[in-house]
Amino acid sequence: MRSLVARETGLNTDNVDLEVPDDTCPCIRNLPDISISWSRSGPLALAALSLQGRIGVDLERVRPIEFAPMLNMIAVPEEIRMVEAAGSERNRLQCFYRLWSAKEALLKWRGTGLRGGAKSVIVPKAFIAGMVEEIDIEIKELGVSIRTLNGPPGCVAVLAFSG
Repeated sequence: MRSLVARETGLNTDNVDLEVPDDTCPCIRNLPDISISWSRSGPLALAALSLQGRIGVDLERVRPIEFAPMLNMIAVPEEIRMVEAAGSERNRLQCFYRLWSAKEALLKWRGTGLRGGAKSVIVPKAFIAGMVEEIDIEIKELGVSIRTLNGPPGCVAVLAFSG
């Protein structure tokens, strides 16, 4: 992240003072107007920076897991029905990871991370199902967009952004 910030701002990496509080989003202490976010999944990592507006990202490797307990923790009934109705196990798994990544990116965008309550943000059906790759939504009267990012095969990456 320091390298990305240095490249985009012209600063030396030694002058990029990252702050990663437990209860809010990471920031750059000496550059408070820049929004940053990152995610890791196994050996893969994703970092994002915005000079205008807020951002949040999430990256997940799609791997077979028993996702039903996690789905019940993060999703409202309509989202659960959407994932369960996706057909094959592979399709349901893909929808689950799109939903999970979108929620995590949105909660990072909001500045709370998963502690902010995954059920407090609703991901549209068309996004969960993969019918759209980008969609605008509102969270507490604030406009935000979510977009899937091209990544390595077998991964889902989502960017939430505004501004």
